[in-house]
Amino acid sequence: MYTIILITALLILYLCMGDRKQRKGLFISVNILAGTCYLLWRFITIQEDNVTGLILGILILAAEIHGFIQFAFTQYLFFRKNKVPGIIRRMPSLRIWLWE
Repeated sequence: MYTIILITALLILYLCMGDRKQRKGLFISVNILAGTCYLLWRFITIQEDNVTGLILGILILAAEIHGFIQFAFTQYLFFRKNKVPGIIRRMPSLRIWLWE
């Protein structure tokens, strides 16, 4: 149920955001907050009854943390301003290189 509510809220937020650059920070913050809440829940639900459950729970938690870091980095790259270095703008195009 939590997942459905979260996906619906993020979709509504994204659709309301449009091209407004000011609200992109809010969108990233909501995504990061939701991911953090999920990781905390995942940490709390590690089974400590037996060694196998503990080891598998820690491995799954490590994979989830790795995925969260990748997600946060992708959000950062997606919403930042990309600037092309000056040297790339001055380089000739591929067409010039092929016909010379």
